[in-house]
Amino acid sequence: MKAARPDHPQRATPARTLFETRSAARAPLTPQRLSALLRAETLPDALDRALTLAAQLGVSGAGVVLRQPALRRGHTWPGARQLEQQVVASRQAVQAGAARGLPVFDNGGRLLGVLVLQRGGGDHLPDLEQLTTWLGLTLERLLLREQVGDLEERGARLGQLTRILDSHLTLPRKAEKALEALKVLCGVEDVRRLPLNGAPRDFPPAPASPAPLRSLHSGPWEELARQTLEHDPRVRGRWLALEDGRQVLLVGLRAGQQVSEAWLLLGRPQDLTPAAGALLSSAARRVEQGLERRAQRRSAQARRQTTELLTALPLSLEGAVTPEQMAERGLNILMALSGLGCGAYLQLDQATGEVHPHLYAASGPAQVLDEAQSTALLAAARQVMRNQRALLKRAGDLRCLLAPLRCEGRTVGALALCQPSGAWPPDTKIIRLLRMVARRVGAALERRETLSELSRTREQALYSLGQALGYRSAETQGHTERVTALALRLGVALDLDFETLRDLRWGAYLHDIGKIAIPDALLLKAGALSAAEKRQMSVHVTLGEQMLRAQGFVPEAVCQVVRHHHERWDGGGYPDGLRGEQIPLLARVFAVADVYDALISARAYKPHWSRQRALAELRRAAGHHLDPQVVARFVQLMDGGS
Repeated sequence: MKAARPDHPQRATPARTLFETRSAARAPLTPQRLSALLRAETLPDALDRALTLAAQLGVSGAGVVLRQPALRRGHTWPGARQLEQQVVASRQAVQAGAARGLPVFDNGGRLLGVLVLQRGGGDHLPDLEQLTTWLGLTLERLLLREQVGDLEERGARLGQLTRILDSHLTLPRKAEKALEALKVLCGVEDVRRLPLNGAPRDFPPAPASPAPLRSLHSGPWEELARQTLEHDPRVRGRWLALEDGRQVLLVGLRAGQQVSEAWLLLGRPQDLTPAAGALLSSAARRVEQGLERRAQRRSAQARRQTTELLTALPLSLEGAVTPEQMAERGLNILMALSGLGCGAYLQLDQATGEVHPHLYAASGPAQVLDEAQSTALLAAARQVMRNQRALLKRAGDLRCLLAPLRCEGRTVGALALCQPSGAWPPDTKIIRLLRMVARRVGAALERRETLSELSRTREQALYSLGQALGYRSAETQGHTERVTALALRLGVALDLDFETLRDLRWGAYLHDIGKIAIPDALLLKAGALSAAEKRQMSVHVTLGEQMLRAQGFVPEAVCQVVRHHHERWDGGGYPDGLRGEQIPLLARVFAVADVYDALISARAYKPHWSRQRALAELRRAAGHHLDPQVVARFVQLMDGGS
């Protein structure tokens, strides 16, 4: 019996493609095979293992794409990119002809990548979907591990940045180190500090910077940065686009009321994110706080220095010995107070009307006036002296402040503060102080004129008093003038200073002032004196000293000349019998001149001696009557001519 014929004819099994035949011949995925995928240690390794498993399923022409970070492994063909985009857009599997694309999700549903198959795979679609699930878990694990590593590294770098900002480095060094750390943290191409508003340039040079950053140190970029950061004080940062597609992120740092510098980051737009801007602003704010504290310290120091200088000014002026010293001290203090570079004390020549610099002070070589500036200063001084008022003057690069000096109703000069270049004008307080110093110097000049006149009057009175003795005896007329001239020549030869020479001169004028009390009978006696008469005559030295000390203004050295000019080197003189260097120096000097003049002058009891005979007598008396060293210098002086 034949078998029954079915209702429908049995179809012949169609011939399978090579892809499907090979796929059917492959075993399905097993946990053991999938565990190999889980053992992947890197993203490329995970993608390669996934492709190996796909091949074990009999799939050929497979590729896998990771979106972030961008990574592609395996086979690709002309339509693969379009298929990937369709999967990404739809977030589900897409089939395009024989090709198929499968999405790869992480455990939270985030699309990580796409598995693409050039041909088929429909018979093993459940295995392939399982493969994408396990691949998603593996990629999520590896991405999380990388993120943890990145976070740890970023945390370490943030910790380094924090340590830099908390360190005790100088502010310029702290800023440089912080920017270096920010460069690594943000992954930018370069960083730079840009001084603004005339801030001190303690900034590193930029020759090694990329051209866009080098151009920021000159040209329109600096002005653009300044305008950007100064336009609105609230602006903490600004992104500026460059022509080559890169960007510059600007953040300003304030010191007081001004933006003193900018921090710049140069990089790609994807690197200069808002997070990078926030990090840069935060670091800049920390350094800005240091700048504010430094500005406050400097302001406090400046106020303290100003107070100290203002306190020192009157004390310094009071301690000055001469008007010139007073002018110098005042100018130096005013230069320190004002920051102006130089000062000058200018004098007017009353005879010619010319103005001459008498004193000049500069804070440094750069502040020294050149010839044109000096000429301008003298012209300004003449204008001040004509107008007799303080003047602010600008001549070319030179700025100057001048105040006239007045003495006894006459304008005799000017004080000037100058600035060859730089900030101007000075504080009005400086103008008032310069006027005050000028008044003090003028008053000192008046006092010196008054004292000089008193000194001349006193000198003339003392000279006239000494001259009066000469009129009591014809023999001694001219003696005071001659012995004074000889004593002064000897004093100059002995390198005596001006004040000591003055005392010697006054002592010479008055050496015999005590003879006013000697009777004429004794003073004008023609012959030799008896021992009693000599004793009576010898009291003129003590009488003269007493008379001078009673005046109260005669210097001690003058009184010593009057008392001791008859002492002898060997101790045999009067009134005190002093010996050697016990005798005051000026008395020893005058004694040589007095003896020499007595020898070369005619007296009733002797004729005048020749110069050579008198010098020979001085040599003989050296070491006995007179100081041998003073005699030697006097003889040398006289033998040398005038």
